[in-house]
Amino acid sequence: MVKALFTLLMPFLILKCSTNDCEEMICFTPPQAFQFEIIDVNSSQNLYTLGLLFKKDLKIYETKTGISREFSFINENDLNIITVNSIGWKNEKVELTIELKKNLNFTLYVDAQRKNENCCSFKTMNEIIIQPFEYKPDQSKELYQIYIPYSSLII
Repeated sequence: MVKALFTLLMPFLILKCSTNDCEEMICFTPPQAFQFEIIDVNSSQNLYTLGLLFKKDLKIYETKTGISREFSFINENDLNIITVNSIGWKNEKVELTIELKKNLNFTLYVDAQRKNENCCSFKTMNEIIIQPFEYKPDQSKELYQIYIPYSSLII
């Protein structure tokens, strides 16, 4: 009797032990977009909203190769925010040039890593560098405020 019960249960035990527990509990957290608000150092106002920078002049590309990177510009309700969604989907070290207008740009360096833990996939940022302007992350808006002196706009 015990032998018959063991013979019946054995296939189920083997299948249970050999299946990937994560197949039933999959979760994926997409990378958060990098968002930038370009601010005048002195007035703390958005330079696009002030009419000192223009969306048509904006370009984003990989610094080393010059390959364009996709971005969007959110101008609803005078937000005027630059958004880059393409970083953090894979393990990568990337340096982008954000050209606000001819001869006025900053670079964004990101060391992003995708991780899988507890059946979930998510990204971690090992390093983020923004140069040459001062910046600060605004946690409430989930963006980086880049501070540019007015004198940099006169070229």
